[in-house]
Amino acid sequence: MTLNLSGVHKTLLLPLWSRAKLTLEGNSILLDPKAVEIVKGMQYDFDLIDRYLPFTSHAMNLGRARMFDYAIIRFLTDYPRASVANLGAGLDTTFSRVDNGSLTWYDIDLPDVIQLRKQLIPDTERSRCVSSPLGENRGSNCR
Repeated sequence: MTLNLSGVHKTLLLPLWSRAKLTLEGNSILLDPKAVEIVKGMQYDFDLIDRYLPFTSHAMNLGRARMFDYAIIRFLTDYPRASVANLGAGLDTTFSRVDNGSLTWYDIDLPDVIQLRKQLIPDTERSRCVSSPLGENRGSNCR
């Protein structure tokens, strides 16, 4: 798949690439074969990211993902049939790493992000994408 991302949408690739790159390099922080699969299916020059994103940023992306994975796995120990809402999901692949066979997962993001996500990470019986105008001013009194 050829990607034509511009502006802030290019940032969707940063954590995805970090997880794929360090998985391919055999890191011991976190393995993400789903991220590798997605990246291998894209026609995108990830060297552009590597020119500007230092190794420490890749490591921080993995550390952050590992911390969330750990917290979710611990929660699922007590509540194996839980529902998880992943707000601002982007191209996150956490479901593939923490799925216990019983949880229900919702990846929620802006409509154009969900459109891209569905092309790269199709819905499953227990993992679904939800399009939502997150953060849009809907006439609230909050300022």
